[in-house]
Amino acid sequence: MRRKIALIVSVSFILVMGISIDSFSSEQMAKYVGTDTCKMCHWKQYRSWAKTKMAKTFQNSLNAEQREDPECIVCHSTGYKKPGGFENYKTTPQMAGVQCEACHGAGSLYYTDQIMRNRYASMQLGMLEENEKVCVTCHNEKNPFSPGPFKFDKNKGVHEHFSMSEGFKKHQYDR
Repeated sequence: MRRKIALIVSVSFILVMGISIDSFSSEQMAKYVGTDTCKMCHWKQYRSWAKTKMAKTFQNSLNAEQREDPECIVCHSTGYKKPGGFENYKTTPQMAGVQCEACHGAGSLYYTDQIMRNRYASMQLGMLEENEKVCVTCHNEKNPFSPGPFKFDKNKGVHEHFSMSEGFKKHQYDR
């Protein structure tokens, strides 16, 4: 009950302030929060992701020269040159690698439990649904190591996920 009231108050506040959820670009306002924030609720997914090549792609796939090349960094880090995202390995090493938000969008506006339980709200506040459009921003013909056209159905499931609809029904606490 308290959560519903808090959500109603939050949405009402946004509307009272004259800011409709649809009237701003969450990409412009959202900040990257990193896997330490995501794993607080999504521990099972975090553990699965941490075993993937994507988790360590910056450290394991790039040589010293590539770690300074923006064309490489953008796909081997999370949120490159965006608020809260990767700047360089010296100042923001925690954002190196392809993390949750690289696929699901900058999380500062949707990571709270109240928002994550509401599919519409989380999507409006920047959460991206896992789909081919997100993947091909890096898995495309510009990628010199791409083995050919990216096939989402064949390659999805880099790590264990719950389906979006199931996750929103019962959320994903499983520590």
